[in-house]
Amino acid sequence: MGKKIAVFPEPGAIGPVMNLVGICQGLRDMGHEPVFVLEPGLKGTVESYGFDERYVSCMEPMSPEEQATYWDDFMIRYMPTFRTSAYDQIATYVKGCWEAIIYTSEWSVKNGLDKVFAEIDPDLIVNDQEMRANVAATSAYMQAQDGRMRAANAINELLERL
Repeated sequence: MGKKIAVFPEPGAIGPVMNLVGICQGLRDMGHEPVFVLEPGLKGTVESYGFDERYVSCMEPMSPEEQATYWDDFMIRYMPTFRTSAYDQIATYVKGCWEAIIYTSEWSVKNGLDKVFAEIDPDLIVNDQEMRANVAATSAYMQAQDGRMRAANAINELLERL
């Protein structure tokens, strides 16, 4: 019997959402029911792949325009960092990303993440916090299909133990 899985990608980031779509397609093929918990701005992103969506804001209350400006300003602030070494980026961009993850996590909880999870009533919660730039794009591309199936199989094995 399949399990219900709440899938909570990095708030507001399309890359981790799409990575998890591939994994969840494999899980769905195995009989499980993934339900995505997304930032409202990503509405419709996974519905087109046949997945249910629930929403919780990862930001303090602000208009959509203010929210877009927040993330634009975030990227503009760190753009010069990408001209520095990976080591130097730890104290700037990586630190800033971790602070943003903490910020969005705290607001997700304040904005009712617990209620969304209670509504879904999952057997398992899968979370993806992607913190690394893809420095090996060719390798990642070649391993993507195999990696997605390995991830889906690993999650499936865990679910079978529940």
